[in-house]
Amino acid sequence: SYEDFVQGLRPDTDDNEVLTFEKRDGIFKKIADRALKNLKDEVKKKNYVIIIDEINRANISRVFGELITLIEVDKRSHGQIPLETKLPSGDKFMVPSNLYIIGTMNTADKSIALLDIALRRRFEFEAMYPLYDIKDKTINDAEILKKLNDRIIETKGHDFQIGHSFFMGSNGDTYDLNKTMNNKVIPLLLEYYMNDEKEVKGILLTAGLTIEENAWPLRITGKNDKSI
Repeated sequence: SYEDFVQGLRPDTDDNEVLTFEKRDGIFKKIADRALKNLKDEVKKKNYVIIIDEINRANISRVFGELITLIEVDKRSHGQIPLETKLPSGDKFMVPSNLYIIGTMNTADKSIALLDIALRRRFEFEAMYPLYDIKDKTINDAEILKKLNDRIIETKGHDFQIGHSFFMGSNGDTYDLNKTMNNKVIPLLLEYYMNDEKEVKGILLTAGLTIEENAWPLRITGKNDKSI
């Protein structure tokens, strides 16, 4: 919420158990104040970064409030037309030019709102699609992942591709194709395709996988060596 992100009032009680409301800065205001102080102080200048994961899971216009205008490059502290606003508490606030905002979002999740146009035009968008070869990293069964995604692109679109992280060992776990497909990838495909068994089977077969007979949910038993 705006109160968590910028500034808000939080209930508190004193020793006499009298309810009071205390003004508290949100995470964005805290880092903005630090960044602005760095610009004003005679110290080594630094850049500050705030990363907002799953940025589209909140009502972004309400969370950002007046920041929708202030985060524009030319409206920041060292922009061409720097703007300062007064928060509901009366505090003056300005977005520093050395603060960078990075937001991540899963565009395949259509059940949540995408960024509205007013905020969208204030960000640069960088697509992060699956990779099949990463220097000094191992992507197991990359050829299977590529075939899965090629078929998904044809039938569903680029935003629904399977990420390469599913095919990389993590936290010391040993990679296992069947476990990865049966426990992670296939359930995701069934959700994407509304439990369309025929469609998902077609994708799995195209990728060169052997499907367990009469199993539901769908499961694979391994690679089909004849098609790989």
